[in-house]
Amino acid sequence: MTLHSPLPVLAIIPARGGSKGIIRKNLRELLGKPLLQYPIDTARQSRYIDRIVVSTDDAEIGALAEQLGVEVVWRPAEMATDSALVIDAIRYTIAYLRERGYDPAVVTLLEATSPARRVADLDRAIEAVLSGQADTAASFHETEVSPNRLWKVDEAAAAAVPYLEGAQPFLPRQQQPKAYQLNGQLYAFSPAVLAANPQAITIILGRVCPIVTPRELAVDIDEEFDLLVAEQVLRRHLPAGAAAADVPPTP
Repeated sequence: MTLHSPLPVLAIIPARGGSKGIIRKNLRELLGKPLLQYPIDTARQSRYIDRIVVSTDDAEIGALAEQLGVEVVWRPAEMATDSALVIDAIRYTIAYLRERGYDPAVVTLLEATSPARRVADLDRAIEAVLSGQADTAASFHETEVSPNRLWKVDEAAAAAVPYLEGAQPFLPRQQQPKAYQLNGQLYAFSPAVLAANPQAITIILGRVCPIVTPRELAVDIDEEFDLLVAEQVLRRHLPAGAAAADVPPTP
């Protein structure tokens, strides 16, 4: 990492022990690397991030983070349940570090379940917040289907109507308005804006700068099938001659 910012920039990697779709998901290997290592590697290549922490409740995940040279902030058990909100763990981590003298100007959130993020996109997000252009930056990709082509259906009533009133679902794709969705690859935000919204259940606050990324890289690992997809995506971006275990974050 080469630091290009005089202000502290924090990366939080949330990684609780429990998961339903894939058991022990954050520890699963993908091309020879545990999922937890992917956001760590990306954060280390950032030009701005000066501190990386893993927020977890799990001893094995914590041990792996420390083995990879990253500090751990242990979250309370109530912040690691299936119904817990990640924003609570974020608030806890920021407060924990502030009490120990570290007050970041920008916080990034990088989840292990999105292993195909690009360092350049992460740095663009950080720059948008550092520069004051935005309060939050988040990754989006273009949706495969325009909302204008969606329908509401009621089989029992034998009824189907466009999901959006006034939409023209039969127009050619090229004439449909583009739409984008959050893909969870990366977030960057001002902790001051988060503090000003204590009841918020999201970090998407204030002025939001979209970081548009390729749909191909928007892999979100939740089921076993997603691991197969992620493997193919990463292999496609694997430099010629590199070993599988050395797959870097997509440049």
